Formats: sequence, structure tokens, C-alpha cells
Amino acid sequence: MKSYEQKARDMLERCGWYDAQQCTACDVVEVANLLVERDRLKQLLLLAEKKSKKAEKRLIKAKKRSKKAVK
Repeated sequence: MKSYEQKARDMLERCGWYDAQQCTACDVVEVANLLVERDRLKQLLLLAEKKSKKAEKRLIKAKKRSKKAVK
């Protein structure tokens, strides 16, 4: 059975990483940490976009209400 470290190296090799089999364990862990951080940032971006859309909808509704109140 392959170690997780070897599985990560194999994955890097499939992705075209030059000489992935010679990477140190620290290199492999660093790449994994970068992937985790990328996924975390994607989630934060999606959350921010959802909040932004909700805020935009609230603003549009408020503008409509204020126009009705002026009439």
C-alpha cells in the first residue's frame, strides 16, 4: 500500500510537476497546504458573493419602497 506522501507525489507527477518523485516530504506537505488554502479562499469568495447579492437585492427593494413612498 502506498503512503499518502507517495500518493501526493504521484498526483503531482500526473499534473506535470517536474521531477515530482524527488520532492521532499516538506515540499509535498507545502503543496497540500496550498491546495487547502485555495479551497478555503474559494469558500470565502463564494460567501462574500452571496452576501453581496443579498445586500444588492435589499438595496433595490429599499429604493423601490422609497419611490412608492414619494408618490
